[in-house]
Amino acid sequence: MDKILLSITVFAIFLILEVWSRPPTPEEIKEQPLNADSKDDYDTLPAFSMIPENIKESFKKQKILYLQLLQQHHL
Repeated sequence: MDKILLSITVFAIFLILEVWSRPPTPEEIKEQPLNADSKDDYDTLPAFSMIPENIKESFKKQKILYLQLLQQHHL
C-alpha cells in the first residue's frame, strides 16, 4: 500500500513539474512587459549632491572609526 501511495505521489509531482516547465505560449509572451532598456533600481546610485550633509558626515565618522579599528588590529 505504501509503495502505491509513494508511486502516485511521485507521479503527481512529475506531472506538476511537467506542466510548470512548459515554454510560454505566444499569448503569454505578448503579455510580458518589455524590460530590455530598464535597469534595476539597485544598480544606480543617487547623485552625490542629493545626499544630505548630516548623512555625509555620518559616513565620514564611520569611515574614520573603521580605519582606526583596522590600525588597532594591524590590518
